[in-house]
Amino acid sequence: MDDSWVTLQLHYSEEKATSDEVEKSIKSTLPGCEIFTPSLHFKDKRGEYSYSLFDGYLFVRGDFSDFEYLKLNSNTYVYKVLTSTPTSGCVGFTPNGKIEIMRAQLQALIPTDFEEDSTVFIHRGLFSGLKGKVIGVEGEKVIVEVYMPLGSLTKLTRVPKMFIRPVTPEDD
Repeated sequence: MDDSWVTLQLHYSEEKATSDEVEKSIKSTLPGCEIFTPSLHFKDKRGEYSYSLFDGYLFVRGDFSDFEYLKLNSNTYVYKVLTSTPTSGCVGFTPNGKIEIMRAQLQALIPTDFEEDSTVFIHRGLFSGLKGKVIGVEGEKVIVEVYMPLGSLTKLTRVPKMFIRPVTPEDD
């Protein structure tokens, strides 16, 4: 398999297709390809969340000719295959090293484990902007005692790890 990746720009749609639907469609156009979507996705009871390095783009690689890659232009979800220059018609490739850097950036978004009794800042979700104390960890969720803004009230809740971070001086 070639060590370079082709960049696909996807159509924007009000009715968002799931990444699984997009990948299945691309694999039907280009069987045997490997796909990298530079984003993280997870669900919780309040909805689906994603962190994306590049909204609307994904990368594909395989042992295919430029012509086979350009067939992707006819795919329902693909707006265009990026080329080396706008008029060349030659597929532009992204080296594997750049993809590995993107993978490392995504990995850095995944929080490390939180220790019990540590203070955290909630930066996304229902309790965004509040601090709390870690009570425990359950897989990808952290049980946090959230300090409510009114008086001495607290609320015990489960928060996805990606919604919290350790408290910094800027949080005060």
